[in-house]
Amino acid sequence: MNLDETTAPTTQTAPNRRAALVRLAVVCTFLIFAACMSILVYRGTSIEVPDCVLIVRASKAWDGSVMSVDGYRLVRPTQVKVDRGTKYTISFHLMPGEYTLTALREGNVIFTEKVLLTRASKSDVVYLPKSPDDLTPTTQPSWPFQLELPWSRSTMPPVIPSAD
Repeated sequence: MNLDETTAPTTQTAPNRRAALVRLAVVCTFLIFAACMSILVYRGTSIEVPDCVLIVRASKAWDGSVMSVDGYRLVRPTQVKVDRGTKYTISFHLMPGEYTLTALREGNVIFTEKVLLTRASKSDVVYLPKSPDDLTPTTQPSWPFQLELPWSRSTMPPVIPSAD
C-alpha cells in the first residue's frame, strides 16, 4: 500500500469540512450583524431625544440655590445647584412641552416661572433677578381683614421675563 493512497481521501474531505465551517461562520456573522442593525434601527425610531434647551442664568447672589424643573414629561423633577462650578448658568435638555422652573433656597420656594418649550423655538432663556433677597414669597400668607403686607408696598418694579 502506498502512502499517497491512504492520505488522499483525508485531504479530499478536509477542504470540504473547512469550507462548511467557513460558510457557517459567514452566515453566523451576517445574522449577528442583522440582529445588531435591527436593534439600532428600532432604538433610533422609538426613543425620543430631548431637542429643546431651557437655560437659566443667575448671578452670584443665587449661589447655593437649587433650580428645579418639573413637567408632565418628566418622571421626577430635575434639580441642579447653582454655584461657581456651573458659572451661574444651568442648561436643562428637555422635550417640547410646558415646564415649571422653581428656585429653592434652604428648602423654601423663592422663585417660580412657567416655561413653554416648542419644537419651533428649540430654546428659552430665563434670567433670574439680580438678587433673591428682594423677591416676595411665591406663596402669600393668608391674613384676615385685608391687612397690607410690607412687600406689597415695594418700590421695586416687578420683574417681567423677556419673551424672546
